Amino acid sequence: MSRIATKRKLLDSVNLFSLVPLVFAQTVLSSYFLPKHLVIFIKLNCDRIVMCSLGSGALKLLGRLAINPSLRQSQLARNLGTTRSAVNQLWKKLEKYNALRIGGILDYGNIGVRFIYGWAKDTANPITLQKFTRWLKSTPFTTTIYESQITSANDSRIFFEALVPDGEYLNDFFRTLRSFERAPYHLNVFFQHALEIGVHLNLGLYDGTKWQFDPGFRLEASLDGALPYAEILPVSNAVYQTTPRKPDLESLVLVSLLERNYRATWKNAVQQFETFGLEHPSARTLRRRLCDYRKNMVRPLLHIENIGLSKTIVITLEEKNTSNLHKILRAQSILFPKVRTFSGLNSIALILDIPDESDWLVISTAISNIIGSPTKMCTFIAEKSPIRMHLEDIALYIIQRSKTK
Repeated sequence: MSRIATKRKLLDSVNLFSLVPLVFAQTVLSSYFLPKHLVIFIKLNCDRIVMCSLGSGALKLLGRLAINPSLRQSQLARNLGTTRSAVNQLWKKLEKYNALRIGGILDYGNIGVRFIYGWAKDTANPITLQKFTRWLKSTPFTTTIYESQITSANDSRIFFEALVPDGEYLNDFFRTLRSFERAPYHLNVFFQHALEIGVHLNLGLYDGTKWQFDPGFRLEASLDGALPYAEILPVSNAVYQTTPRKPDLESLVLVSLLERNYRATWKNAVQQFETFGLEHPSARTLRRRLCDYRKNMVRPLLHIENIGLSKTIVITLEEKNTSNLHKILRAQSILFPKVRTFSGLNSIALILDIPDESDWLVISTAISNIIGSPTKMCTFIAEKSPIRMHLEDIALYIIQRSKTK
């Protein structure tokens, strides 16, 4: 096959579908269908979502990136048996229609930051939860908020994530969280710092237009069958979070850049220092330190959107002692199309992105059928709020504040 024919085949592997409105009808759930310990949230979504089908060329490229996101276009071209030019054009098309990028995941303790996650509910006065949500949105450290709209328990709930610098900022953040538990709010708030963060994307379940995901019997059987081996199952794609240490500003600037763009160059680093209002080291020093941080601090991570995972499910589990179920859910995250996991001292949270046609209630039931009775489990369909911060935004805030002190 000629180079031109190969290039055309790759470029034709991404086709843009028309915009289609997705309207989720309200579902009425009775206690007859749900275990008593299981709380379900429903989030109605009427947004328009762009859907793209992926051909064999795009799937092969993304499949290799899912296994090794650090691969460069020249390496991908050799692996795919095509030209670098063809891979580059396909890459640009995926960037345009699927927001393809290679970011990073890291141990935030290395730069003096704690990853905090938690949830809150209010059964008596929804206004209290609204005030709590407004505070989360106003603080510069909140990265993501997931809100519920309708719950089977007739209450309102949210799940949140935050990146908070250790020390004074963290103490103030925790102090405000605890203040909402007391009068006059009396809000039920649970929060912990993550001991482990995991991210997994299983493109092996995707044929380019449809996900082969069975949320029912196969999922429950896989989780149940893995229980006896919980102690020895490996946890893939997990990053352990260490005790925060005081970072220098230069590390904070460069690591925050790599979290957003793992392939950032020294020129990108210069722009980052200028944006932060700091003097930058020499080009040679920047190249060396970017290489060192990629090797020792930041792990590459594939980001891809508009591939049919239009529904987001949040699952939280809380209990007094860490159980084998926590280890199973972390180790068996490969069973899901796309999942992020956060593990704390006595809790775990899973953020699942699944196809719209998948039955979220079946997933909830499959997990609830194998959990112990002391475990508090909560599942809800959610939509991210407009707030979406990155380490880069928080680093900028920290540096600006440091200049005023």
